Amino acid sequence: MLTIKSNAKEFTGFVDQLVQKQVPFALSKALNVTAVEARDGDLHQEYRSTFEERNKAFFRQVHSIRPSSASEGKRMGRMVVAVQQSSLPPPAGTVRRLTTRQAPGVKVKYGNPNQPGKKRTVADTDFMKKHVKGGKRTPGPNSKVLTVPNSRINITRNKNTGAIVKGFKPETLIKSNKGWFSPKKKEGSLGKLQVRDGKRKAKSLHYLHSSVRIKPQYKPFYAFQSGVNKRINKNFADAMQYALKTARFCGLRFTDDG
Repeated sequence: MLTIKSNAKEFTGFVDQLVQKQVPFALSKALNVTAVEARDGDLHQEYRSTFEERNKAFFRQVHSIRPSSASEGKRMGRMVVAVQQSSLPPPAGTVRRLTTRQAPGVKVKYGNPNQPGKKRTVADTDFMKKHVKGGKRTPGPNSKVLTVPNSRINITRNKNTGAIVKGFKPETLIKSNKGWFSPKKKEGSLGKLQVRDGKRKAKSLHYLHSSVRIKPQYKPFYAFQSGVNKRINKNFADAMQYALKTARFCGLRFTDDG
């Protein structure tokens, strides 16, 4: 007769080890997977319902995932995952980049910053905070004027980035004598940049302002929270099942009593 025996103390030690090692491991993975799914699902939907999405990479730079780390979580006594601007440093308890090990089942793709001839750039995303809380947008450090494209005119843009092509930028139009400034007509406006449409008719391509008031309209917190609440229980159960499947108990002894 073949029997399997286990020492109770060894099994208790296995359970303690499971709690200390596998539970933080499972919780970290569940948080990372949930954050990615909530961002790419509910949060992205809220973004597209608020803005015209011309550049998908920009959305990810505004909402970069700072994944949790099981080792950092055990050190701090809590698990942390963050969704933030890519220009900000990772919060304590998180790491800078997400890997497939930290979020199994999630596709992770990064460009190679060390590739010759290519430089990884970080977009200026600070102004996006004003779409959440409201505020005033002013020109950048290298400009005295804020240009706003006329939404009623079909201005040619780059298909990948959504940026206005060089030929339609204000500085290009001025230098080529194809465009000219007209005096301001509204309070707060510095005027507009016009181009000739045919022989006589002129059309406005850009409006010039010293500043622009932005109303709060974007609600990322509620969208992300909704996405997390819908997914976290299932993702933790799946991660815990994976952790139990990979855990090994070495306290068993096989004997032949026959």
